[in-house]
Amino acid sequence: MALFEHLIEMKHYAANIVFTCGAYVLAVGINVTHQVVLTNSDGETLASSNEKFAQYLLKMLEVYFNYHHDAYSTKVVYLHDPTAMLAAINPSLITYVEGAIRVQTNGITRGLTLLYNKQKSDVVLVLDWR
Repeated sequence: MALFEHLIEMKHYAANIVFTCGAYVLAVGINVTHQVVLTNSDGETLASSNEKFAQYLLKMLEVYFNYHHDAYSTKVVYLHDPTAMLAAINPSLITYVEGAIRVQTNGITRGLTLLYNKQKSDVVLVLDWR
């Protein structure tokens, strides 16, 4: 079973344009972002804080905790966007490969991303954390 990034699967034509437009792109796959999570324990730590920002963050995250519990039967929140931002800000934290990425735009593999790393490209795919 293939695991597709939801937004790429839903907007496969747009994603393919982004990956082929010539701009420098840093792509952080779902296999990497699923390694960075907030747990229920982290939520409890926020809840026990009297800090205003902690309470605000907890209120925002409640929606995500509920969604991840209902959708994936898990007690964690995957931090997709913060993970991608951290990789862009501090590349020394990641292992990556350069190459050309294409997105399948039709058929049963629609939304599947393919990496060809034998060709120099402006696309950098994050493989793992160091």
